[in-house]
Amino acid sequence: MFHIYQISSIANPDISDEELASFLGKRAGSNSELDTPWWMEGTAVYLSHYFYSEEAEDNGEHLRRQLGRYLTTDYNGSGLGPIREQYKGSGRQLPDFNYGGNDHHVAYGMGAWFTAYLVNLNGIDKIFELYSNLEESGGFEDAFIATYGRSHDLYLVEFDLFLDKPESEILSILPG
Repeated sequence: MFHIYQISSIANPDISDEELASFLGKRAGSNSELDTPWWMEGTAVYLSHYFYSEEAEDNGEHLRRQLGRYLTTDYNGSGLGPIREQYKGSGRQLPDFNYGGNDHHVAYGMGAWFTAYLVNLNGIDKIFELYSNLEESGGFEDAFIATYGRSHDLYLVEFDLFLDKPESEILSILPG
């Protein structure tokens, strides 16, 4: 459902697929011609677990369980190690993981954690504010700066340092 919300934030029916991808953050990596799932899927994954956890009235246990799996398991049984270790060991930034191979599992999982990190620092309403700023700001990066006060790249540097913390400290930012 959140993908409908994301895409509906662009009112221009004549926008090309490439422009739409750029507007929605799918082209925010080092290769501006390659779609990457970190933002669109990361926010969708986080918010689906966040709102389910609220609806289930489980004090955030569902959210902690689901996001915790990205820290401690390889999630899909790839045998490549926990998603967090795959990400940290890759030497790449989150927006450079694409939809191919095992990359998408890393992008979805760490994208969800990046969203959790932003929500912890700025509140959940900022996610929705970003989408309401997309067209007016001219796309993802400008909307991100307008919403969060600085670029996603600067937040990603801090996020990468945050991921070096012990699991219990990382999990402690989750609501509940």
